[in-house]
Amino acid sequence: MVQVTKKYIDEFVEFIKTHVTRKHPDFPFYLLIFIAFLVFALGMNLFVELTEEVQGDTITAFDDSVTSYVTSFRTPALNHFFQFVTDLGMCMRTS
Repeated sequence: MVQVTKKYIDEFVEFIKTHVTRKHPDFPFYLLIFIAFLVFALGMNLFVELTEEVQGDTITAFDDSVTSYVTSFRTPALNHFFQFVTDLGMCMRTS
């Protein structure tokens, strides 16, 4: 297992040495992929941080008020209708 890992690491290092130089014709593409990955990683980090911040008590109070407003319209007829819509969606998904 150690030999296989060492082989893959050596191949990766050789790839980096030959392809990631300014003289290589594909260097701009590798650079673009690297920058895109960095932007993606930073964006995901920002999203996670924002989600953790919003997940506090302030959103819970708002969530509870919206939930109670929506559930105030609940009737057996609407429950039956939306159960039908859910079942229809499940049938369309499985076929």
